[in-house]
Amino acid sequence: MWGAGQEDIDFGAQAIRLYTRKRKDGSEEFDWLHMTDELYDALLEHKQTSGDNVYVFTDPETGNRYINRQHWIKNMCRRAGVKRFCIHAIRHLSASILLQGDAPMGDIQAVLRHRRVSTTEGYIGKTRRVKAALAIISKLTQEKTTSNKTSRVWKEKGNVAKYL
Repeated sequence: MWGAGQEDIDFGAQAIRLYTRKRKDGSEEFDWLHMTDELYDALLEHKQTSGDNVYVFTDPETGNRYINRQHWIKNMCRRAGVKRFCIHAIRHLSASILLQGDAPMGDIQAVLRHRRVSTTEGYIGKTRRVKAALAIISKLTQEKTTSNKTSRVWKEKGNVAKYL
């Protein structure tokens, strides 16, 4: 997205063209991906407010396209007042959200644009194992609470309700 031009967004088809060089021979290739309604709305609003720029995103400090992505996320996090994170973490988060929503592996693979399903499985393997482990903890906790008939006191909206 760093050098994306207006020609990389097709508002009529609600699609965005994404490029990659992550191939063995280093060649560049692209895919057209469907945009969510939220992304479509955000990009359309951005286009209407950013004027006649050939690039979709420009560095607010220079007014030109982003040249160096090394400091981009650090600067964005600083301006937003949030803890710095790696941009690649967004890919892992997306895979985790899709997995939690029970999306089929092939769909997750397509969204992440992986050629091999084994690459996608690497992204979500840890998430799947953690999810299974947490389910065991939840199940054991519920069984123990039920078998001990422990009373719990919860405070809701200023009222105390007792559950057995």
